[in-house]
Amino acid sequence: MRLHGKNVLAMDPQDQRAIRGNKVAYLAQSAAATFNPAITIGEQVTEAAVLHGTLNQEDANQRALELYHALELPDPERLGNRYPHQVSGGQLQRLMAAMALVSRPDLLVLDEPTTALDVTTQIEVLKAFKKVIQEEGSAAIYVTHDLAVVAQIADHIVVLYSGEVQEQGPTEQIINNPKHPYTKRLMAAVKPTPKAGMSESGDSKHEREVPSVDCGLRWYCGWRTRYSDFT
Repeated sequence: MRLHGKNVLAMDPQDQRAIRGNKVAYLAQSAAATFNPAITIGEQVTEAAVLHGTLNQEDANQRALELYHALELPDPERLGNRYPHQVSGGQLQRLMAAMALVSRPDLLVLDEPTTALDVTTQIEVLKAFKKVIQEEGSAAIYVTHDLAVVAQIADHIVVLYSGEVQEQGPTEQIINNPKHPYTKRLMAAVKPTPKAGMSESGDSKHEREVPSVDCGLRWYCGWRTRYSDFT
């Protein structure tokens, strides 16, 4: 596992600690479990950047405000003063993305961060994630079993089974012309076949119609911005 050419698994523990939350950020599956209900949103969103010394508190607050705007969160000027229970689930997922992006990481690892959301909210949150990550120039690995999500957001797909890579390639090729028998079986199990790419116009009709499928696999989806920097 390499980040900017360095083997992460061979690093000294202190060196690994320095990149966590700084060069590499993590978005968990449950935002509700990630946020502390007794601490304001703004303090939690900026905490990692301040602790790592990436930004001072004033700059971190300004950076968080920029991300609130970019993620299209309501009332961004006062949002940081609220507590987690005072925002919706979809907004909390976006705030978790803001928390990860404050330090301007090179790589984000997203572990099914929209699983708990309804389909309509999920689509809007995914669009916000992809838009901001592209604007920030970060790379992202999205881990999921949801084929609809894979088709909408991924530029490159790696199909795993029992921890081993079965097939990998551009999204169009994996979705429309899979090579490996396992991938072919997965695609055959989903009707209608999902369309690759997320609608830019906001028309999500085909996205709402595509069912998700859980066949015991994990899709590792990478936005290709600076993709060559990690393997």
